Amino acid sequence: MHFTLIFHVNLLMICGMASPLSPAGAKTPIPANLVRSGEPSRRVLFALGWYDHSLHRGAARYASRHGWVFEFPSRHREAIPDHWDGDGVISLMNAANPKLTALVRASRAPVVDLALWEPSIPVPRVVPDSDQIGRLGVEHLSARGFHHLYFLVLENVWADQERSEAFIQHGRRMGLNPQVLDWPAARASRRLGRRDLEPWLAGELQRLPHPLAIMVSNDEFARFVLRASESAGLGIPEQIALLGVNNERLDCECLSVPLSSVDVNLEQMGYEAAALLHRLMRGETPCADVTRLPPKGVVTRQSTNILAVAHPHVAAALKHIWDHYHEPITAHDVTQAVPMSRSGLLRAFREHLGRSPADELLRVRVEEAKRRLAADEKVAAVAQACGFSNIETFSRAFHRRTGMTASAYRAKHRDTP
Repeated sequence: MHFTLIFHVNLLMICGMASPLSPAGAKTPIPANLVRSGEPSRRVLFALGWYDHSLHRGAARYASRHGWVFEFPSRHREAIPDHWDGDGVISLMNAANPKLTALVRASRAPVVDLALWEPSIPVPRVVPDSDQIGRLGVEHLSARGFHHLYFLVLENVWADQERSEAFIQHGRRMGLNPQVLDWPAARASRRLGRRDLEPWLAGELQRLPHPLAIMVSNDEFARFVLRASESAGLGIPEQIALLGVNNERLDCECLSVPLSSVDVNLEQMGYEAAALLHRLMRGETPCADVTRLPPKGVVTRQSTNILAVAHPHVAAALKHIWDHYHEPITAHDVTQAVPMSRSGLLRAFREHLGRSPADELLRVRVEEAKRRLAADEKVAAVAQACGFSNIETFSRAFHRRTGMTASAYRAKHRDTP
């Protein structure tokens, strides 16, 4: 017998408590305080096949404003209701859950999916922007001085394919030569089994030039690189920098080396999926088949917290910039911090990083400004916190680097709509 876990979203968000179990498909009365006047009540199935707190929180934030009741299949049984009868579905189809895919195929209610695994099913989708994820990844790693860049592909799925392609393309535009470590291809050509993954990866890591940087398509895959690095006797981040995607805190912070990761803003994905589903339930036609949300940025932890620059004075100048960018320092101050002439340091910077100390100082300040603006901090406060002498100087520099005003960037990327 299947069961469905019913969450009244206002109680969930305020008290953190769930209601009792109810039989699958049963019509649970919606409390009067959840129903908004002038709008019909909605009963929505949140069926991911797994549980993610951030996605749930984003969708619940939208639902609480519109009087919805969410129904969650039991996380422990992973049971999808056989005879569910509601108003809409938010799903995440994947190969490991064929019953969920079958439910989406058969559903007469509107559906919004959070993956591209099954594009043959014509439902609107909300997914992370793979192109921007790849761009952020290669920029983050190259900014730390890494020239040997690799993207590890572990599965033939859309996330690995799209993100690795974006990583390669953006790296080449930057004058780099990133490569793919392709486990599916090696497995097929050499008839390897799943247990051969770590020995194969350890061998690859030993033969590649060091120091090197690796990006994986999600945080969970990072554990394979960590174990293979240990087997190969290679240190992270001293010899291998490692970058994940999703910024799942349990995955990132509980590894043997805390993992840097691209924050794809899963909470906003949940919110936008619910908003799109609401439009579908009203009978509207979606503007696009796939909505791609930009990532928030890179959260730096120990796995990439290093400068891979062979030139000692360039490394020292970089450290001075990163340590003092929030102060009103100039490029002249950076050159004074190392025992090297201004012209010599400029040549060394261009040789090792492809940019000048002034460019690097501005880049670091603008990246920090973008992070603070996305967190909805005031423009004047951001300008001061990032070391700019005044708001006018900050505004000009930010527009020159991003093509947007600081206010427009803040409005577009702030955490809550």
